[in-house]
Amino acid sequence: MEKHSLKTIARKLGISVATVSKALNDYKDISAATKKKVKDLAEELNFVPDSVAKSLRAKQSRLIGFIAPDLLHHFFFNILSGVLKVAQEKDYYVIVASSEDNMENEIRQLHLLVNKRVDGILLALSDNTLDYGHVNNVLQNDTPLVLYDKVSKAVKCSKVV
Repeated sequence: MEKHSLKTIARKLGISVATVSKALNDYKDISAATKKKVKDLAEELNFVPDSVAKSLRAKQSRLIGFIAPDLLHHFFFNILSGVLKVAQEKDYYVIVASSEDNMENEIRQLHLLVNKRVDGILLALSDNTLDYGHVNNVLQNDTPLVLYDKVSKAVKCSKVV
């Protein structure tokens, strides 16, 4: 199945990419007729907006990262349930990961979340985390971070204990 873009729609209708984007986003300066043509063709082509491009433009991914040492533990599961509830109310999505209480996994999970450009990360440190360079790198990347449960004074960020 071919993936279609704004450019595909613009080319087929003989209009600009900006007009296609505005029509799909219901801008008032685009006529109802143009909006209808664009939306009809988008539907016909099964067009799916590029969420990565959209998040880069908006400088917001609407994603939150959540890392726990053990997702099956009742305590962490309850926290996750609360995070999911509030995220849904605020129209955010949560990427859930487990460090399996291991610093190496914690480093990998943090790296993944930063690369996904999440808007923030909630992290309970692993029991064997003794070096906080990877956590401080997240903060230097300007990704908001909140440590919960297992925290360290060596990391200058918000904490919930």
